[in-house]
Amino acid sequence: MNFNDNRFCDHQSIYKKLMQLIPGLEQHIAPAEGVIRSRVEGRQDLMYSYVQKDSDGHHCISLAQEINCEGSPAPDPEMLIRVIPEQQFAEALTFLNRFVYHRVYDEYEDEPFVHIKHKYDLNEYLSNWLSTLIIHGHNIELGAQRINEHRGQRATNRNRTIDRGSSSECDIER
Repeated sequence: MNFNDNRFCDHQSIYKKLMQLIPGLEQHIAPAEGVIRSRVEGRQDLMYSYVQKDSDGHHCISLAQEINCEGSPAPDPEMLIRVIPEQQFAEALTFLNRFVYHRVYDEYEDEPFVHIKHKYDLNEYLSNWLSTLIIHGHNIELGAQRINEHRGQRATNRNRTIDRGSSSECDIER
């Protein structure tokens, strides 16, 4: 798979924005338990978690913001992102909010399938969202402080599980 195909979005630009938002990501990206929060007065908290390595050994992370949905916190939005530090590359894999769930990579009749529109739209959204988070002053400090508020739970929504046996991306199944 050619991860440097820039027809859809500048993946290096997304990577650079991730480095601004999470300055220690290159040095500290690794499996970790728990969630790291960025709190900015008057804004939704931003949550970071390491999800897993995909079947090709690339890191997958989750970024989410929470809203109060019928008295319970719910991620809105939540995105799964593949990060390849050696190539200074990052791309959106999934998007979830209260109304919709989209994934870029899927399977159709046991064959890998790319949702081209989702690939473009999700990476465009991710790029804009990262810019907004940076402007609002969010910052994730890896290696310095871990807030394990969800110890023992996955950082992703509890009613979804991670399928570790799927194709070359980190899949989240509903």
